[in-house]
Amino acid sequence: MTRIKFCGLRRPQDIALANEFQPDYIGLIFAPSKRQITPDQAVALVAHLDPRIRPVGVFVNETVDQIAATAAQVRLAAVQLHGDEGPAEWAALRQKLPPGTKIWQKLAIPVDPAAAIQRAEAFESTLAQLGQDDAQPDVILLDTEVGGQSGGTGQTFPWQQLAAFAQRHSVACAGGLNPGNVAAAIRALHPAIVDCSSGIERHLEKQADLMDAFCKTVRKPNSEEMNDDT
Repeated sequence: MTRIKFCGLRRPQDIALANEFQPDYIGLIFAPSKRQITPDQAVALVAHLDPRIRPVGVFVNETVDQIAATAAQVRLAAVQLHGDEGPAEWAALRQKLPPGTKIWQKLAIPVDPAAAIQRAEAFESTLAQLGQDDAQPDVILLDTEVGGQSGGTGQTFPWQQLAAFAQRHSVACAGGLNPGNVAAAIRALHPAIVDCSSGIERHLEKQADLMDAFCKTVRKPNSEEMNDDT
């Protein structure tokens, strides 16, 4: 079954809702954002998180040492690199992250279909140049790019154009997902993970009814099974 990540949790109430609706992951944002929190705040939140839910830290062009330190302090299951990171950062993080911590790398996808395909092909070319023993991301997070901004756009990217890419890689689908469109995203991409933030909010606050609807839609019996444990 496609797994669920609720991103941008920042209040004790958000953790209580996560515990109620049981996403597979929650996202804690350490980069500048309306939903940014500090590592100390994250520790306090995770202390009340159901241990079956795995915390993911979101970083943008942060130093490898700081990412590794935060991952250890908060006991993150994964670090989500949402900036311009690449092979050099992946390799350095593999050496410094706590054992078992996964690396998720954002791939910004333009809304123009032709540009979307080009972006995916360029990323695959980068991966193809790596050796068998070189570090690669465990999950590639596809997020919408609008006007040079990726993440927080509230817009979807052309899912169908990335369907073949998603078959070849373990991907998380983000960008404008909500209870009304997540089923279509799953049908198009069969992603390992669907990632939602603003789509489960009203006025920047997480909402129980939207979380519930999102989870119920993703967890319908005909959802695709996931192959890898990410």
